[in-house]
Amino acid sequence: VFLIGRLFALQIVDNDKYQAIVIDQLTKEYTTDAERGKIFDCNMKLLATNTTTYRVFISPYDINNYEPAKNDADAPTKEQAKAMIADKLVEVLGVDRQTVLEKFTKTNRLDETIKKNVDPETAAALREFVQENGFNGMINISATSRRYYPYGSLASHLIGFTNSEGDGVYGIERVYTAEEV
Repeated sequence: VFLIGRLFALQIVDNDKYQAIVIDQLTKEYTTDAERGKIFDCNMKLLATNTTTYRVFISPYDINNYEPAKNDADAPTKEQAKAMIADKLVEVLGVDRQTVLEKFTKTNRLDETIKKNVDPETAAALREFVQENGFNGMINISATSRRYYPYGSLASHLIGFTNSEGDGVYGIERVYTAEEV
């Protein structure tokens, strides 16, 4: 009778509570910024556009909860995995090893940025490393958009510029921000 009562409580009464816990463990939520539009002159020459760059970030929570596969004798231990990840990030991104190791210590965090504005070739090399070693979720790469001006400072006083967040700060870039369109 006690077991039946407990099962009823878990499956019926507390169902919403446990379902929310499961969903929180299975999903991660990230915000994605909209891409800014292109700017052309009256002859349809491109004056401003976007290029794709990547943000590389780690999940200290997932790294510190890493468990090697029991049926894989070649799987690295948790400490070996941390060293491999740190070594690869330092080698490929040219970041400071001590900074990476400090980010590993933030064990309750799911997102610690290692480097922004990474080129596509570097991002591809990191993706390959992640797939080869089964480090999915520990090293993450997200595409971001960066403003690019093909003619440099040509008409810069009119076109304006964006800040590091991609928001227009001056000129046409400022006038046609996403909030005002």
